[in-house]
Amino acid sequence: MSRTSMIECPKCLSKGRVASSRRVTPGLRELYCQCMNLNCAEVFVLHLSLSHYPKRTGGKPNPELQPELCSDDNQVDMFDE
Repeated sequence: MSRTSMIECPKCLSKGRVASSRRVTPGLRELYCQCMNLNCAEVFVLHLSLSHYPKRTGGKPNPELQPELCSDDNQVDMFDE
């Protein structure tokens, strides 16, 4: 089953869907959307932009507190640089 991105129609506040998108810059995409409410059926464009990168804590997960993050031996360790 495929997952569909759902957003809110700015006109009627019903559910809308992203029909397609276009890369404008590395940090900006235009999302071409349509309202799922057949009585509205508005088509609109949203901009999705990169806001920021979260700051890394620099520490590895504690296996006693978060065993699910440390259970896979083949997992890539992003904390080793």
